[in-house]
Amino acid sequence: MKNRKSRMYLIALVFGVIMMCLGAQSVSASVTMKTTKAAYLRTGPSSGTAKIVKVPKGVKVTAGVSDGKYTKVIYRGTKAYGGWFPSKYLKGSGSSGSSSSTTTKTTATAIWLRTGPGTNYARIRAIEGGEKVTVLSLNGTWYRVTYQGTTGYLKQGYFTDETMIREVATAVYLRTGPTKSASAILVIPTLGKVSILGRSGNWYRVNYNGRVGYIYSGAFTTDNQSSGSSTRIVNTEIYLRSSTDISSTSNVIAILQKGEEVTVLSQPSSRWYIVRYGSKTGYLRSGYFM
Repeated sequence: MKNRKSRMYLIALVFGVIMMCLGAQSVSASVTMKTTKAAYLRTGPSSGTAKIVKVPKGVKVTAGVSDGKYTKVIYRGTKAYGGWFPSKYLKGSGSSGSSSSTTTKTTATAIWLRTGPGTNYARIRAIEGGEKVTVLSLNGTWYRVTYQGTTGYLKQGYFTDETMIREVATAVYLRTGPTKSASAILVIPTLGKVSILGRSGNWYRVNYNGRVGYIYSGAFTTDNQSSGSSTRIVNTEIYLRSSTDISSTSNVIAILQKGEEVTVLSQPSSRWYIVRYGSKTGYLRSGYFM
C-alpha cells in the first residue's frame, strides 16, 4: 500500500510539473500578472518591433496569449495600452480571470462585433457607442463579449474606461474646434497615432504629440462606424467634376485649392473617387490627396 501511494504521488508530481511547464508557454485565458522588471511593450512578439511604452517594474497587467518569449498584455497606467511584453519578466500575482468570469463594459464609440479576435474576421453587427457588453474573456488585445444575446469579439481600447490610441488612415487636419471652419493647428500625417480624449457629435477631441484639438470621425484605420466615408485633404488645385469626362470643362462643379478637405463617399474605379465638398457631390481623380 505504501509503494502504491508513493507511485501515485510521483505520478501526480510529474503531472503537475508538466502542467506548470505548459502554463509557462501559453496563457489561454486572461490572467492578472505582475512585471518583475521594467521593459518595453511592443507592437509584436519580437525585440525588433516598434516600442509602444515602457512598463515599470512591479505593476499588474492583464496577460493573454503567449508564444513563450513574449506575451500579449494590457497595461493600464495613465492610459490603456495593448501589446507584447517579454514573458520572462512576468509572474503570477495571485488573481486570475477565466472564461467563466464576467464583467460589464461600455463602448466609447461605434465598433464592429466580429467572429474572431482580429480585423480579418467577419463582422457580425455594429455596436453603437454607449452600449453595455458583457466581457467573457480576453484573447490577446481582443475581448470575447456577449451583446444582446450575440457572442463575438471587440478590440481592446474602445471602452469608456480605456484611453483609445488610434491611427489616422490618411493625412488629416487637427483643428481648434469641432467644425471644419475651425482653424487648422497642424496636419496629422498618414498613420499618425492620436489619443482619444472625448467626442463631440461627429468630431473627436484628440491629443497628437502633445497638441490637443479635433479631427472628424471616419479618419481612422480601424474606424468601425457603419459609414464608409472618410475625410481627405487634396494636395493640389484640382477640378471637382459631375462626371469622369476630362475632355472638357463643361462638367466642372468646383475648383478645389490645395489643402481643401473633402469627404470620400466611394471609389467606383481605381482612377476616380466620388466625394462630397460642402453641399456639392462629384468626382475627383485619384492620386491627388495628401
